[in-house]
Amino acid sequence: MEHPFEPSFKSYPDPEGGFSMACPSCGHRNKLVSQGSMPPGRRLMARCKCGHEFEASLEARQHNREKVQLVGRYTNMTSGRSGPMIIENLSMEGIGFRDTMAEHFNVGDLVVVSFELHGSNKTRIGAKVAVRQKHGEVVGCEILKIIEGAAEYGLYLLP
Repeated sequence: MEHPFEPSFKSYPDPEGGFSMACPSCGHRNKLVSQGSMPPGRRLMARCKCGHEFEASLEARQHNREKVQLVGRYTNMTSGRSGPMIIENLSMEGIGFRDTMAEHFNVGDLVVVSFELHGSNKTRIGAKVAVRQKHGEVVGCEILKIIEGAAEYGLYLLP
């Protein structure tokens, strides 16, 4: 049986803590729900004033994650190990990367990463990060400080 609704998309909290979403049909933006009254990650059906129905989900992250495929290097300051990595996602507050030696990372490890952004300038980014989670070969990190290319990094992530 065919699903009558369009694929879902995510809504991130606005500065006031509420969620809003633009209708994919007419573009009307409407506040959906207060963050306190519905848990993030919840899927819901939205109906716009134009009558269009669409599926949506509420996301707890404050910043959207940009899916990327960037080659870089890491140095785990806690263990002393270093090596290549493939960065899979970026946000203003975090980096997710893939490493076949992910078992050598532990939650809480301090890591220095460096990579080049796509684009004509190939800007080099350097950051100090802390490991917050591991899922198989993917290591999720919180950015503690961008030590090289901070302005360019912020511009790269603008929608």
